[in-house]
Amino acid sequence: MGLGHHIKGRLLLGMAMCVACTALLLAQNKQSTTEQKAEPPAAKSNQKNPNPPGSVTSHGPIDILSDTGGVDVHPYLNRALSLLKESWYERIPETASYKRGKVTIKFHILKDGQITDVLYVDRTGDPHLDLPAYLGVTGSNPLPSLPSDFGCKFLALQIRFYYNPEVDPSEHGSGSLIPCVTTRINSVQSVAIAVSPSSAEVVTGAKQQFAAVVTGDPRFEVKWIVSGSGCSGFTCGSVSPQGLYSAPSIIPNPPRVMVTVTLASDPTDTATATVTVVRPTNP
Repeated sequence: MGLGHHIKGRLLLGMAMCVACTALLLAQNKQSTTEQKAEPPAAKSNQKNPNPPGSVTSHGPIDILSDTGGVDVHPYLNRALSLLKESWYERIPETASYKRGKVTIKFHILKDGQITDVLYVDRTGDPHLDLPAYLGVTGSNPLPSLPSDFGCKFLALQIRFYYNPEVDPSEHGSGSLIPCVTTRINSVQSVAIAVSPSSAEVVTGAKQQFAAVVTGDPRFEVKWIVSGSGCSGFTCGSVSPQGLYSAPSIIPNPPRVMVTVTLASDPTDTATATVTVVRPTNP
């Protein structure tokens, strides 16, 4: 369930502040351009103005990691950022409303807008923060096609998602650009699945939320099952299609239960979390 608008306004402060920084940067660039016009005219050139050579540039919370071949992609990134934020907003759970953290996702956009090679760069370790950011990217697939004059095969980006930042989270990219790739490329990538957390103690009758983390498949579907050597059926508990495990009222013998998630497109690709069912502590 998504947050209400009043909670989202607080939760997404980091993204808003990054966009504000971008507006300031654009205003400064405009002023610089005006000042340059007052100088003696330079020799005319038919070449486009590329991004600063060899260095990563930032567009708000988005870092441009690859050479753009001289094409100004900032207008395109305005559209892409709006779609990425909307996809992220839809997936933020209420449990994240008072948590803090930064998640950074790296990915490629092909010329037709397809998103590939989605990877975590930074994560919090909390699936309620990490997974919505990851799915915010994969759930935006496909984005609009890259500009028609964009000559590279892909645009490499990374985006930073902030939850309840204490200070202005504006950052600037650093490092070397990926060269502009103009030859044919293949977007085949491996698919992997994991479950978070990988283990938990759950009191009888209580619940525990698990999350599936899938890389390499932007439209993944998963199935959840519960099993155990000392139980069967509901005596092991149950798990919802969203990964919410409900412990049984009686502790199995042995008390360990397996919560397994399976990739629907490949039943052999699974991940398992171990649950230990325990008695409630006496007050």
